[in-house]
Amino acid sequence: MTLDEAKKIYPKLLAIYHDAADLPAGYAVREWYGLEPGELLGAGLDLSHARWIAWESGGTYKLPRDPKDDPVIVESWI
Repeated sequence: MTLDEAKKIYPKLLAIYHDAADLPAGYAVREWYGLEPGELLGAGLDLSHARWIAWESGGTYKLPRDPKDDPVIVESWI
């Protein structure tokens, strides 16, 4: 599935990461649509700035952390 197709089917999820191997040190925010990664909205941030970016990008509800989440995922917003 392409990202454009996923955007038509799935709601936007905003994931906040901490010290992910493929992202600069600190916190980062990335969009997800189903299993398709979207735009990286910010990296090298502190947690409060990452949360602000998630909020400004449409995230209004913080989801409970799932034990199956990758350990670098701090929290997710929809």
